[in-house]
Amino acid sequence: TYVKTDEKNSVHVLFANDSTVIPETYMSQLKKTAQFLKTFPETHIELKGYASPVGNSAHNQYLSDTRAANVRQQLIDFGVAADRIKTVGFGDADPIQAETSEASNTLSRRVVAQVVGSKGHVVDQWTIFTVREN
Repeated sequence: TYVKTDEKNSVHVLFANDSTVIPETYMSQLKKTAQFLKTFPETHIELKGYASPVGNSAHNQYLSDTRAANVRQQLIDFGVAADRIKTVGFGDADPIQAETSEASNTLSRRVVAQVVGSKGHVVDQWTIFTVREN
């Protein structure tokens, strides 16, 4: 019997206003993601960078691109091959809706990704019996 299992790993990093520096609190999450990618070497990840809708669009595009690139570089520094990581910056095109504009802006300054790894293995099963001769 062949058994296939899927495991998921998510990245969700929030950034300070007008910053591209990854907060230290997210490093353990990124280490976990790097380990996940090492465990599933056939997987690839796409990091999606976003900015809050504060300021001009060109600067927000720069922030989203750079945030995603910085998360990518951190994963590379943790041992993930560069060719397995793609980045996309969406600028301020997809803000998070929250109860206040401050909360919305805070949640919108982010890099997110989800990766799924699959493993399969064969379960060995043996039946031992004897046949009686007549």
